[in-house]
Amino acid sequence: MLFCCLLRVSGTSFSCQSYSIIIEQQKNQTMVNNKAFWGIVTAAAVGAVIGLLFAPDEGNKTRKKIKRKTNSLAGDLIEALERSKGQAGKAVDELKSKAEELKDEAVDAAEHYADKANKEINKDF
Repeated sequence: MLFCCLLRVSGTSFSCQSYSIIIEQQKNQTMVNNKAFWGIVTAAAVGAVIGLLFAPDEGNKTRKKIKRKTNSLAGDLIEALERSKGQAGKAVDELKSKAEELKDEAVDAAEHYADKANKEINKDF
């Protein structure tokens, strides 16, 4: 859930725009991580294919090598996905924590300005 607030009391404004900036930074970091991940996977696959094409082994040995390499790459891919999943979970937790902090700050500011406004109103009576 996205959270953004703007509170105006007595001509003073309080803005939680920093949360939007944090979200954008997290999106950019995720995009960079995804590009790096797929670049590594692609390079590994291309390297494996090129290596097998130039291998001087007979068919049986080559097929066994392909099978071992495929299993190895699949394992590497699963490990990388698990790491990415963990990183995404951490990023979500950090965003939730930051959103909660910003919400608390906004509530505190609202209470402060409400108290200030009530004092001004009561002062006149």
